[in-house]
Amino acid sequence: MSLLADMLETHYRPARVQARRLARRPEERNLLALLALVCLVTFLTRLPFLVETQASAVEPLEARVAAMLIATMLFGPLFLYAVAALSHLVALALGGQGGWFQARLALIWTLFAFQPLVVVSVILGRLGGPGQPSVVIGLGLLVWFMTAWIIGLWHHERPLGGVAHAEKQE
Repeated sequence: MSLLADMLETHYRPARVQARRLARRPEERNLLALLALVCLVTFLTRLPFLVETQASAVEPLEARVAAMLIATMLFGPLFLYAVAALSHLVALALGGQGGWFQARLALIWTLFAFQPLVVVSVILGRLGGPGQPSVVIGLGLLVWFMTAWIIGLWHHERPLGGVAHAEKQE
């Protein structure tokens, strides 16, 4: 299937998409490319907030943008790799039998697939202004993302089926 079709299907069949993505035997560099795109979109969606809060900020806008760029593009991937490792350790404690790579794939692919919804939620939040509607949209998106991520992760980690008896990638 195409990349866009997989992104769309992730929202309603995350386990099937995760299995298909893993069957293609992706390499770490492919995950890093997806992660770089996730971090770039995250950075771009934060820019309106930086501009909006500039009036009350002490630092110049350029310094705040540079700090956000470094935080998002340099420390973002490190943080997400740590989250994937932690999720794998939790899955192992619950009886999971997947590998570290599968945990990274589950997190990074789900983040990548949800980026269009993140952009739409930021746009809707900007149009509606601050307040309850944007909070509800954000919380709904978070719950939807967490559900898809956990389903995809458990597909890789589950003791029976999935990749439990397949070759583990490091």
